Amino acid sequence: MGVAWAVFKQAAVAAFGGRPPPRRSTGPVPALGRPFILMIKCVHCARRGPPVRGRSLGRMDFEVDDSRARVDRDAVWDFLSTQAYWGRWRRREHVEQQIDLAWRVVGAYRKPDGRLLGFARAFSDGVASAYLADVFVIPQARGHGVGKALVQAMIEDGPGRNFRWMLHTDDAHGLYRAYGFAEPDHTYLERPSRQGS
Repeated sequence: MGVAWAVFKQAAVAAFGGRPPPRRSTGPVPALGRPFILMIKCVHCARRGPPVRGRSLGRMDFEVDDSRARVDRDAVWDFLSTQAYWGRWRRREHVEQQIDLAWRVVGAYRKPDGRLLGFARAFSDGVASAYLADVFVIPQARGHGVGKALVQAMIEDGPGRNFRWMLHTDDAHGLYRAYGFAEPDHTYLERPSRQGS
């Protein structure tokens, strides 16, 4: 992914007149005079398509943002307490604390009304390791690239792109493999939670 990221970064900087691209942009790209979507083809992502950030390839228009203040906590709580197959033992105050203490949170928001479509959080030492947790996309937004955009923003576009990332999943192995995740080797041990999954 290093070569693809370098090509993407070089093209993005060139498109924005020699400046790094903004985290979010709704206006025209200076060098082109109009908005655009830069898409790259990566050998790691070839099976599932290119990583998407911002607008999906489908009809759903959305943006990805890592502002903790923007997260609709009611929507996060609603999904995690009624639809998620993991962590259902948590109470609302637990989820609130996890959001508050997270190293990073990323949300996907429908344009133009800002409705939360998906969410991810990570905890990390900020230096070398991070754990990806509570990744979800609401059922109505699935199949539009929202999950890919969340993982891309968290793993590849953020300050932890060179970290060792860990996660648990029961049903999204293909999504995460496209971002370099694989089953651990014999050196990895884990003590299961005593509070449930």
